[in-house]
Amino acid sequence: MAVASVDIHNGGSHDKKSGHHDKGGSIKDSGNVIQSLDQSNYTSASNSGSGGSAMADDNSQSNNAANIASVDIHNHGEYHGGKIKDSGNVAQLLAQANSINATNTSSGGSASADFNTQNNTAINFADAHIGNH
Repeated sequence: MAVASVDIHNGGSHDKKSGHHDKGGSIKDSGNVIQSLDQSNYTSASNSGSGGSAMADDNSQSNNAANIASVDIHNHGEYHGGKIKDSGNVAQLLAQANSINATNTSSGGSASADFNTQNNTAINFADAHIGNH
C-alpha cells in the first residue's frame, strides 16, 4: 500500500501600506503525487524427460494493492486572490499479474495446472481539495 498526504497552506503577503493581508500568495508546481505499485506471482512446473510429468496443482495466488493520496491546498489573500498553478495533480498506477504454468515436452508424459485460484484486488483513491480564497 502506498499512502501520500500533502497539506499546503499559503497565507498570502502583508501589504505594509494598507496593513492588510491583501496580496494573495502563489502556489506553483506543488503538492503533486505520483504513486506506482507493481505486483506479480509466478508458479511453474516443467519436465522434458521421457515418461515424466509436470504439475502445478492446488496453488493459490493473491495480490492486494492500494494507492491512497490526499491533497489539501489552500491559498489565502483577503482582497486579491493568489494563484494556484500546476499543483495538486495525482497520478496513480497499479499493475498486477498472476501466472501458473505446467509444461511437459516428453512423449508419454503429462502436464497439469488444474484447481488453481488467482485473485487480484486493486484500489486507487485520490482526494484532492484545492481552494483559492
